[in-house]
Amino acid sequence: MKRYVQFNLLTAVILFLIPNVNFAQLQPPPPSLGAAESFSVFTSAGALTNDGATAVTGDVGSNVGGVIGFPPGVVIGNIHDADGASAAAAPDV
Repeated sequence: MKRYVQFNLLTAVILFLIPNVNFAQLQPPPPSLGAAESFSVFTSAGALTNDGATAVTGDVGSNVGGVIGFPPGVVIGNIHDADGASAAAAPDV
């Protein structure tokens, strides 16, 4: 019985001394969005319509259509409706 306890104690000490090694996969960097980086909501395929009390943090824009529904929606950023910023962001999307 004494030998059994000594073996368990020795096993526990050895396991605590082995370092914990994680072999995680490295994540690639996120893609660059260029001029579209500041936009939270953007469309280049038509009008952008909001139907409620939406809160958006970041820029909102449309390259070809209108941006409708702000207010009642709240934009914490800028609204770009077929301007230079939305024209620059369209190819980067």
